[in-house]
Amino acid sequence: MAALPPQSDSDQSPCLDGCDNPVARTASSPFDDPKADLIIRSSDNIHFYVHKSQLSLVSPVFEGMLLDDTSQEIYDDRPCLPVSDDSRHLLCLLSWCDPRCKRPSPSPDNLTMTLEIASKYGMSSIVAHAESDLLALDDSVKSNPLKFFATAIRFRLDEVAQKAAQATLQIPLARCHNFPQLKHISGFAVQNLHNYHYRCKVAIRSLFASDSWAQEMRTVARHLMSCKPAKGEPHTHGIEYFSLTKLSTADGTALWLSRRNTAPWWSDHIAVMGVGLEEQPSGFGVPRPSPTGPTRLLISLDKCNQCKKYGYERLNEVSQYFSKKIDETVSKVRRR
Repeated sequence: MAALPPQSDSDQSPCLDGCDNPVARTASSPFDDPKADLIIRSSDNIHFYVHKSQLSLVSPVFEGMLLDDTSQEIYDDRPCLPVSDDSRHLLCLLSWCDPRCKRPSPSPDNLTMTLEIASKYGMSSIVAHAESDLLALDDSVKSNPLKFFATAIRFRLDEVAQKAAQATLQIPLARCHNFPQLKHISGFAVQNLHNYHYRCKVAIRSLFASDSWAQEMRTVARHLMSCKPAKGEPHTHGIEYFSLTKLSTADGTALWLSRRNTAPWWSDHIAVMGVGLEEQPSGFGVPRPSPTGPTRLLISLDKCNQCKKYGYERLNEVSQYFSKKIDETVSKVRRR
């Protein structure tokens, strides 16, 4: 079965049998089929022996080219179609068309190559299969969301674009590096992504400012208690925190406010969360208190024994709940 040749370190496309010279050669099996009724010649002079019926079924572009037989070249007693694509791209494409072939591995680069050439030849069924494979690459999408977003926009893959856009919520857009794939999309598409981030921030702000949120938090935090420090004014943690912590949106920015007499470690956590959600408007923006971080230190220094004993554990529980609730909220925001 045909397999993709290894990537070449040079820009020149490799011959399929390892030859570096672009002399006329025949592709490897099954594209050396003597029963084939058509030859496709790549830009690096590799001849692919294929069947007209297979190509006509999946590509209206190839079908149109085959109907126009007035200028067809003859090679090895068969019509020969020269194309501008190199042998690597052609092998990638034709492997999707021939049931005798093993498909290229569903890596981001191979799928992008498939989308490029399948779109060129109007192979909508192959584009759909490639889109399904892209959607299945969860780890790759999360590790390179901008790359996948640009690819999805370029080839009009709405589901992939939405999934990639959601993954970009985990990275500060203002600090993102440029990706080569961005050159293939318009400034409007990039602006649309920034607008999507803004609308997710608005959705989060609305969540925290709502009365229903405060009521829900009272139920969630019922196992937390109010307490009094050994000395000084009473402070609250737990149930009261969720109703006393508000979010002001009067000026269109996130301003996190905590009432006086709340425990310092809670105020610190809320302040960090406010900044985090502005840069990463998703559950990922909710800080997870570290065992050795500043919030943990503030808890250990609290004069309240109950805070010292339960604060860190309860804060982790609350952070996990915040993260889940925020992800549920932004999942309802569509990219456009």
